[in-house]
Amino acid sequence: KVIHLIRQNKLLQYISTRSNDLDKREPADGPHDPHPTDPQKSSAVKSLHLKVDVRDVLKFIFRTRGEVGYIEDLLAAEFGTDGYHRIYYENLDRDVQGEMNRVFDFLGVEHEVVE
Repeated sequence: KVIHLIRQNKLLQYISTRSNDLDKREPADGPHDPHPTDPQKSSAVKSLHLKVDVRDVLKFIFRTRGEVGYIEDLLAAEFGTDGYHRIYYENLDRDVQGEMNRVFDFLGVEHEVVE
């Protein structure tokens, strides 16, 4: 089974892609956790500054406009509709428990309380 986590908002998708590129670089003061799950570490992340050219953003949006549908078609063909589940970051952010309940249903496991 495949769970595909994607963003609906193309601008946020672009920012996420750019910030992931920055995360892959080794900082001078040693390794860091780009996606902290520890509450103390995650609360320390206040902002992310990216210098972008609007033309680059527009090119990204144009280049990726059909990408998600294409990937979904490939995954559905390979795994069938029962083997593929899509989650949007935005929905997960709005309703973590509801989205996770749908994931649990997809996987055929008992629901757990998530935080």
